Parts: sequence; structure tokens; C-alpha cells
Amino acid sequence: MEYISLFSIFIFTIFATLFEYRTYRTIFTPFILFAIPYVVVIIMQVVWIFFNKTAPISYIYLSYVLIFLVLMFVVGNTMIFLLDKFFYVKSYSFSKSYIIPRLKLIEYVSIFSAIYLLIYFIGEATKLDIIGKVVQEDFQDKYSGGINFYLRLISMIGAVYFIAISQKRKTILLAILCLMPNFLTFVKGMTIIPITAGLVSNLIIYKKSIGLKTILYGVFFALLSFSFIYLIEISIWNPDKLFKFKTYIIIFNKISTYLISGVQSFNINSENIGNIPNIHNPVYAPFVNILYKFGIFDYRINTIGVFKTVIVENKILGTIDTNVNTYIGTILLYSGIFIGIFVHLFITLIVYTLFYISKKSNNLLDIMLYSIFSTGFILAWFDYYYMQTFWIYILLYFTLLRSLYSIKKNLLKMRSV
Repeated sequence: MEYISLFSIFIFTIFATLFEYRTYRTIFTPFILFAIPYVVVIIMQVVWIFFNKTAPISYIYLSYVLIFLVLMFVVGNTMIFLLDKFFYVKSYSFSKSYIIPRLKLIEYVSIFSAIYLLIYFIGEATKLDIIGKVVQEDFQDKYSGGINFYLRLISMIGAVYFIAISQKRKTILLAILCLMPNFLTFVKGMTIIPITAGLVSNLIIYKKSIGLKTILYGVFFALLSFSFIYLIEISIWNPDKLFKFKTYIIIFNKISTYLISGVQSFNINSENIGNIPNIHNPVYAPFVNILYKFGIFDYRINTIGVFKTVIVENKILGTIDTNVNTYIGTILLYSGIFIGIFVHLFITLIVYTLFYISKKSNNLLDIMLYSIFSTGFILAWFDYYYMQTFWIYILLYFTLLRSLYSIKKNLLKMRSV
């Protein structure tokens, strides 16, 4: 059964990928960005299981993956078909050429936000008796909370923008500047999301094809980001370890296990759908936590998973546990099948809508917004990333930016008449 399920996933992914590529004339569709990385990691998982002699791959786990892929493909493409029929306009392709605009408001505000946050971080860090405390919760709550939370989101948008339009060294340096405030939270996802979104935007904007070289560059910089965060933490607590070869072996083992931790954890837990012990469902966190801020709810949901699963236990790697269960696994384990499928379809409709809008408009802001939301699909093989409130704020920010630039455009038209 496991081999039949695995084969079915491969065949359906190939079929759906070819369909969307031929229909939309781009590889940057929601299904392709979700399915291809997921299937690649599943292949890595099969190899990893073989060498580590741990829990075998389950046909139940693979069946859930196949169901979610089929539902995403059918519902997403049906919605776009209906939208095309309703508006009587065939959606444009990303291949349509246009001049890339300079969005100076984003440039100025994001650069200012990044500089302020860096100065704030340095100022607060100098007050600590031990510099290593910058990674602790008390310091991070102060650095990441309040107005700084909103400024970090602005910096994130700036990082995506500068990577998206990047063709010169200057814009790359500005992208790094805007990445730093989120990098200093030492949360890997907050660094990976803007980098990934910026790269997707850049590839769309400049009509670049993804060859082996591009893939290798992407993998290299992703691994470099992970390694760099580990090295920063080690240098803070025990800098002597930086000069030991064993340290880099440990980092390599962590990264290799990190890559398959989500899929393997879901694989092990796939028979416990809806039975994860948790007071509040983290899948609902974005809505509950934002209502909590306005005093409507009297509690907030912790988005850091407390339920851990041992994914391997042997002499080479020791005992390794993880609190991630992939996008599919997290939704199903905490919400059950029926609510889980509803949540999945809800997110699918949002991402496909953003994809449709970005293709029709070929507007830089729309492409950036779609690219940001698509990162949750690209990284679905690891965890469910849509549990943070910043996704709602990102939508609001881009709606505001779209309105401001639309007003500016109309004013310029009025002056030219």
C-alpha cells in the first residue's frame, strides 16, 4: 500500500504540474510551489528512513498528502476557471512585459524601520550583563513586541521588495539591511520567508527560468542561512566550539534531520488525527490572537508547538524530537479531518486568488503579496506557517500600499489633463 500511495502521489503531481504549467504558462503556480518541494522532501524522507532504520513510511500519511494535493488542485483551478468566466477575461501570463516601478515609499519607510530596529537592538543588548541573553525570551519579547512588531513587518516587506527588484549590488545590500531586524529574532522562518518570497518575485519579474544552477543557489543560500543562525548562537554561548570540527558535523546532522523532521513527525503521528493534546488549536491562532489584541478574546494562542515527537533514536544521531508536523500534518492533527479540509480549502482559495490577481494585473505589489503568501506553500513540507498574525497585517499593509499608489496614479493623471 505504501508503494501504491507513493506512486499515486508522483503520477498526480506530474499530471497536475503539467496541466498548470500549460494553462498558466508559468511554474510559479500555487500547486507547483506546494507539491514539488513536498514530493522532493518525501523522497529524501524515504532515503533517510532506509539509512536510519527508523519508523517506516505509512500509507495513511501518504494518503492524506495525496488527498490534500488533489483538493488543492481541483478547488484552486475550478475557482480560477469560474473567475475567468465571470469577468469574461482570460487571465494574463506573467510573461507579459512591463517596466518595473520604483516604489519609493516602501524604500524609505523600510530602510528607516530597519535602521531604527538595529539601533534599538544594539542599545538594548548593551544593557545586558551577558550578550547571550539576546536569544532569551525576555529580551526577544521586548525587542519584537509593541511598535517594533509592525516595524519588523515593514522591514520584511522592504527585504522582499529589494530582493525582488535586485539586479545591482546596492539593492542586495539594502535587502540585507532590511532582513537583519527579523534575523535578530533568531527565528529561522522569519528570515527564510522574506528571502524565499523575494526570490520568487525576482524570478517572476525578470522572467527567469529555474535551471539546476538556480536550484543549487537557492539550496545553498537556504542552508547557509540555517547554518549561520546556528553559528551565531554557538558564538554567543561558547565561541571556542567554532574552532572544533565536531561542531560542523553536529550542524550538518541537525540540518539533514531538520529537513525531514516535519514529514517524519507527521508520518509517525498520522494515526492520531484530531487527538493532539492541546488546549487551544494553533491553526486558529491568527484570528484569535488578533482579536485578543482588541480585547474581544480573553486569551491568546501559543504558536510554538508543545507536542513533541521522537523521530529517530540511534547511536549516530542520538535521540531527536521535533514539534513540527508539516502544513498538512499540523492542520489535521489539531483540527481533525473535516475542519482540517475546510481550513486547507480556505487557504487554497486565498493563495489562488492572490495568484489570479497578480497574473491579471502584473503589478509589482500584487506579485510581491502573492509571493509572500506562497512561501507558506513552498515551506509546507516543514510546518504550518499560517498560524502567525503577521499574515493578516501583511494583507492590510499591501491593501493600504495599493490604495496609496492608486491615489497617486490618479492624481498624476488629473494633473496631466
